[in-house]
Amino acid sequence: MRLRALLFPLLSCVAVSSSWSSELPMDPLAEARANGALTLTDSFRAAAQLNERVALAQESLTQAELLKRNAISRVLPQLTLVNGYYRQNPVTVSNAGSAVTVSDARNELRVDLTQPIFHGLRDQSYIRYAKSNIQANRYQLDESRRLIYSDVAEAFYTALEHEGQIRAFEEAVAAERERYKEIEAWYEAGLARKTEVLLVKSTLDQDEANLARIRNLLSGSRQLLTFWITVPVDLPLQDDLVLPENPVPPVGGEGEVEVLKAMQMEARASRSDLRQQVQEVQSAQYQVSFARGEYLPTLDLDASAYLDRTNYSTYAQQTDWSALLLFTFPLYDGGRIRSNVMTAQSLLRQAELARDELARQVELEVKNAFLTLQSDLATLATLEASVQAADENCRLLLEEYRQGLASNLEVVTGQNQLLTARINLAHQKNQVRVDWVALKLTQGLVPEGTPPDLWISPAPNSPEKSKS
Repeated sequence: MRLRALLFPLLSCVAVSSSWSSELPMDPLAEARANGALTLTDSFRAAAQLNERVALAQESLTQAELLKRNAISRVLPQLTLVNGYYRQNPVTVSNAGSAVTVSDARNELRVDLTQPIFHGLRDQSYIRYAKSNIQANRYQLDESRRLIYSDVAEAFYTALEHEGQIRAFEEAVAAERERYKEIEAWYEAGLARKTEVLLVKSTLDQDEANLARIRNLLSGSRQLLTFWITVPVDLPLQDDLVLPENPVPPVGGEGEVEVLKAMQMEARASRSDLRQQVQEVQSAQYQVSFARGEYLPTLDLDASAYLDRTNYSTYAQQTDWSALLLFTFPLYDGGRIRSNVMTAQSLLRQAELARDELARQVELEVKNAFLTLQSDLATLATLEASVQAADENCRLLLEEYRQGLASNLEVVTGQNQLLTARINLAHQKNQVRVDWVALKLTQGLVPEGTPPDLWISPAPNSPEKSKS
């Protein structure tokens, strides 16, 4: 019972909480169902809670925190309860006419204590490495959320784009059906040629086929969104992204260069993958210190307390404890330590090179996202004007045709131009929103409207949370 009372607190210290997924809500879209629509924020909330990519990063963080426990345990005393039972064949030793019988069975119960005193500062370097590794894995978790947000946003706006295209095709098909009825009536009255009827019918059939195709694409984009958030998307989509009136200055506009530089500076300070790489460099520095520590001597204390000894000599049975200070100093190891140090230094140089390359890549990504948004905003303004012009042109052509001033082919061409303009406009509106999300994400920032707790939060299964 005393042994159980001694060991129970030690065992309880290493208990880890149950699976992180058990703490998640049963229905991550409960709020969306209550509102009757699925927003981008709702989609990201579900993905941040359930997507396997985020879960893998959370498990990596858990392992890093457990590694810290392992590192700390290296400098703490180790207590071990040992019971040794020894048995051999009976032996009788004769000495000058007398005989001594040595017991054929012995038992020893003891508690061993091992305390590292000095290991060339390697243990301290290992603890610092473990702490740095935890921070690197936290940044990795943030990075997994950043990447999953990008995938969710692209799938979300692709679905919205297809919905916009469906509305454009439905309006066009409805107008073409009315036009087909009208041209048929004119044909029966002898006011239109058969070729005119066939042209309208052909255009109507083609647009109905395109409508069915877009509906299939919408189903596919919803399936992709379901893949990222891991739960079925069975609600209407509603955009909740806050898009500024002027997200970036126009090409050649005032302050364009300054705004871009400010965004690049923000990215260097906020990008989770770059911060992770900086932390990886620090971890590599601690690994170099750890490797160099092998050049230094080590000093350990080994002590034993003997609780019971049976069938030992009188001297041994009266010994209650013993202690040993063990000093070791490496004199020659065939170059093993030097090789380890050089390997750690090489890994440090690799980490520094990866950090520098990523820093340049981040600046390039921000610039590309900035320029893409600039050009797409300009294209959006052009397409909005194009839709207005095509709509007016289509209306005028239809009136002129009824007055005999325009041909049927001109009317059909005008309707096709209007449909194309509306489809392009639906695409461009959503593309601009995708571009804005991409620009925010390349800076490592939270898109407006996203709750901060969904962006950066502790791993649900982390040991630190378990202790709380």
